[in-house]
Amino acid sequence: MKRPVWSLPDGVEDLLPPQAWELERIRRKVLDIFRNRGFDYIEPPLIEYLDALLVAGGRDLDLQTLKAVDQRSGRLLGVRADMTSQAARIDASRLGNAEGVTRLCYAGPVTHANPQGVLESRVPIKTGAEIFGSPALEADAEVVALMLEVLDAVGSQRRNRRRHLCPIPYCPKIFLGSRSGWDRHAGSLNKHPEWHPEIEDEVKRKELFKEEYPEWSGWIEDPAPQDSAPVVVLGNMGIYRALTRPLGLDEGSEHSLFAAVQSKSESDIRALAGSGGLADLLVALPKLMGRIEDLEGACLELAGAPAEAGGELTRLRRLAELLRDRCPDAALRFDFAELAGFGYHNGPVFAAFHGDHGQALARGGRYDGIGATFGRARPATGFDVNLKRLLNSAPADDQPIVWVPWAKGEQAKALSEQARRMLQEGWRVLSALGAKDPKPAGCDAHFSWQSDRWRLIKARPDGTG
Repeated sequence: MKRPVWSLPDGVEDLLPPQAWELERIRRKVLDIFRNRGFDYIEPPLIEYLDALLVAGGRDLDLQTLKAVDQRSGRLLGVRADMTSQAARIDASRLGNAEGVTRLCYAGPVTHANPQGVLESRVPIKTGAEIFGSPALEADAEVVALMLEVLDAVGSQRRNRRRHLCPIPYCPKIFLGSRSGWDRHAGSLNKHPEWHPEIEDEVKRKELFKEEYPEWSGWIEDPAPQDSAPVVVLGNMGIYRALTRPLGLDEGSEHSLFAAVQSKSESDIRALAGSGGLADLLVALPKLMGRIEDLEGACLELAGAPAEAGGELTRLRRLAELLRDRCPDAALRFDFAELAGFGYHNGPVFAAFHGDHGQALARGGRYDGIGATFGRARPATGFDVNLKRLLNSAPADDQPIVWVPWAKGEQAKALSEQARRMLQEGWRVLSALGAKDPKPAGCDAHFSWQSDRWRLIKARPDGTG
């Protein structure tokens, strides 16, 4: 059966309201955090020459990249599947004169030709932050702390979205969250000149408000958020590479072994690694995971590993210490088989998981030297997060809507002034385009011409009015 012309490819979807607005709010929130932390924003192109896009990755990145022939140059183009290599290119080739540490951030869509999950979107919206020029583990700790700050801020934005409209007639005031700010508002004669103007005492006005509107939930403190914090899992690609390098595997076997360790398949690891001490350590690698307090015991299990692996274990322990100091409330775990990514990581790696999600919310790690192809090999570390995974299934809009009817002459001028006031108060203003335009459903308030002036009429709890 032929598909209709409006259908989309499998794994590609439209993002409709209200989720599209929710996604944009999250993106703005994350970018504000990056800006406040000193990161400079970049916007790499959606397409590049393929050899530039794949310089940082291996086979996995190649399989995920959509390819096409450039009709102008005849060269292969790629639609980006990841933005880390683009940030490395910009740091090396466009910012090559910059000395010291460079902090870059980005946000935008990527395209996956072969998403890992059947239900995964082929067009994730990624935002991330990268630090170039610092080999110190403090840079990795900063990136992990920033990742946790982002997840906490976005989670708080979703769960604390409690909206309260002042119930006093004609008052456009909106309060989000708890009763904070209401004492002055409810007690002020200036805020409510038509509500009991005979009472000027602030305390008496507040008490009267409580008596007249006892059901108003704004006087009830919001409960503390009950959401559990994400769990950060630490690993180190350097340990894996130290164990596999002496095996001398060909490219195909190396890729298969990497996938076997990722999936924690002991039989496949044994079949690929063979026998001997290194093979035994690789078979044991997926079992070495747990709470960060047990990290020392797990390190003892690798006592027979090459010296290079011992150095990487020391780095992992040091990173855990830095994170304990910097993020004392963070839930830290370790997993020596935490190798997910596109294959360009070569040091500490990390991922954030949450019980409400079946996959990692964010991933990152160190990828020193991948800018060498662009003429500038630099230490680098960073992370990214798929913003679509942070969306609620049916997010609520936190802005009330006011309907502005059609008007002419002096009435229109007065109504325009009222509409501007509502915008300043934080309302969404929906205006009629003609005299016959009906008031849409779902509006929180509308204007009505009463007693020679425009009055704000709020909807009743049942949505009428």
